[in-house]
Amino acid sequence: MSDTQEEYEEYKAELATLALQTNQTVKEILLKIGKMNVEDLHESYIEDMFGEHIMVGFLVVPTVTAMKILDPVAYRCDKNDYVSGIIEGDFGITFDNGSTYYYKSDVSDYLDEHLKEKE
Repeated sequence: MSDTQEEYEEYKAELATLALQTNQTVKEILLKIGKMNVEDLHESYIEDMFGEHIMVGFLVVPTVTAMKILDPVAYRCDKNDYVSGIIEGDFGITFDNGSTYYYKSDVSDYLDEHLKEKE
C-alpha cells in the first residue's frame, strides 16, 4: 500500500471515529470542512501561465473562456491533469472518487481540533 493510500485510509478511519463521537455522518463533517474549488484553482493556474486575456483576431477574450470553447476536450484533460497534480503533490484528497476535493491541511486541522482521544 502506498503512503498516499495509507494516509487516505487513516483520514477515513479518523472521520468515521469523529462521526461516531459526534453523532454525525461523515458527509456532514466534510460539509463543515469545506471543499476545494478545483475549477477556480485550475482557471487561476491557466491565467497565471498564459495571462487573463488573449487576442483572437481583433478580439480580446478571457483565456479560460477561449480554451473552454475552442477545445473543450483538451481543457478537461488539462483540468484532470491539474487535479492529479494536486493529489500527487500531497495538497488535496477526495473521499468520493473525485467528485469533491478537500485540502489535506484543512481535513487534518479539523480532525486535530475536533477528534477526541480514546480514553
